[in-house]
Amino acid sequence: MEVSRGMLPLETITIVDDFITSGATAFGAFLRLSETFPDVPIRVFALVRSLSDDEADEIISPVIGSIKRRKNGLATRRP
Repeated sequence: MEVSRGMLPLETITIVDDFITSGATAFGAFLRLSETFPDVPIRVFALVRSLSDDEADEIISPVIGSIKRRKNGLATRRP
């Protein structure tokens, strides 16, 4: 992933993802963006979050959660 500063100042950044399982891709994007824009709030929107590694059969309910880095360096998503 590559990030470059644009010509316009940013007030906030929203990462849009279609499907989140562990959150590793979104977390990686967050880390890269926060290096380039350290003072800009960054949030993530995902259309679907998985409850396991299986295929998504239905959308159950919207949720607000968080993605954090575990001690082993991997991302974990709650809920």
